[in-house]
Amino acid sequence: MDEKLETILAKIDASQLSDEDKEAMYDLIAFGLQTTVWPVLMKYLTKEDIDAASKDGKLTVESYTGLIKKAVEGTEALDDVEKAMDQMLVSINAELAKSGIK
Repeated sequence: MDEKLETILAKIDASQLSDEDKEAMYDLIAFGLQTTVWPVLMKYLTKEDIDAASKDGKLTVESYTGLIKKAVEGTEALDDVEKAMDQMLVSINAELAKSGIK
């Protein structure tokens, strides 16, 4: 997975895009990867886990961290996160190729 991400970043860096467009692409990739992880982790949490972590409907940094730790207690969640991120990187690479960034 790291190799795929490094390849994508190198392609963007070597492209003819402006620095601003490159930065926007990096931000979009980071956002895409972040939004890919949380739904996967949610599969490993119960409603009770989430309710217990949020007081008055608000999550603190500590309770958010606790939810992540709870979700990744076993290796299955981490395996699923890796698969989801890998799929995201494959999609990103394909989109870059479609737009002429090789």
